[in-house]
Amino acid sequence: EKKRICFTLPVSQLAFWDRNKKWKVEAGDMDVLIGSSSQDIRLEDSFHIIDSTWLDGKERGFYAKAQVTNA
Repeated sequence: EKKRICFTLPVSQLAFWDRNKKWKVEAGDMDVLIGSSSQDIRLEDSFHIIDSTWLDGKERGFYAKAQVTNA
């Protein structure tokens, strides 16, 4: 059985706590790896974040919205 999964990842989900104790999203390339485990990667892609930014911790995303359809 094959399924297609489309997900939207809020960039705020990539924020980290910087040395100034602020949530930061840093510009650069991000790799996405999907598999059944870290030893079994089945899909791989990447995207680029153009600008760094800081955000309020209340704005951080924790879940990606996903849609599952037949392939």
